[in-house]
Amino acid sequence: LRPCKIEFISCTNVLLKGYHITASPFWVHHPVNSRNVHINGVRIDSMGPNSDGFDPESCDTVLVDNCTFNSGDDCIAIKSGKNRDTQFGPTRNVVIQNSVMNSGHGAVTLGSEMAGGIENVYAQNLEFRNVFWATDSLNIAIRMKTNMNRGGYLKNFYVRNVSIPNGVET
Repeated sequence: LRPCKIEFISCTNVLLKGYHITASPFWVHHPVNSRNVHINGVRIDSMGPNSDGFDPESCDTVLVDNCTFNSGDDCIAIKSGKNRDTQFGPTRNVVIQNSVMNSGHGAVTLGSEMAGGIENVYAQNLEFRNVFWATDSLNIAIRMKTNMNRGGYLKNFYVRNVSIPNGVET
C-alpha cells in the first residue's frame, strides 16, 4: 500500500499548524487513537488517488480550524476502524470550523471505516467553495458512508453555517 504522508498513533496534545503540504501518496494526515489533536492554518493540495486531507481515526477531542483543502479524495474523512478493527473505540468530540473545501469527493465525510463508531461531531462556519468545479469538482458536501460488513454508528452530528457558492457535482 502507498503510505500516508503524516501518520501518528497513540499520541496526546498534537498541534499541526501553519504549513502547506502537497502531493501525498495516500491520506495526507492520519492520526490514530490520539487525543487532543489540533490542526490549524494548514493548506492541503494533494490531488492524487485516495489523498484525503485529514482522516482522524478513533481519536478523541479533535479541532480542525482555519484550513484549506484541495483533495483528490475526501477533504475530511472521520474514521474509527474497519470491519472488526474496533479496539481503539469511536472517534468523538470533533469540531470542524472556519475552513474551506475547494475540491474532493466529499467535503466532510463520516466513514466509510467506522466500525468503532463516530459521535459528537460539530461542523460550522465552512465554505465548500468548489473553485475547481470545471476540472476537479467537489462531489458531495456532507457524506455518511459505510457498508454491511463495516458496521458502526453515528451519534450527534451537527452542521451549521455552511455555504456552497459554486454548488457540488451531485
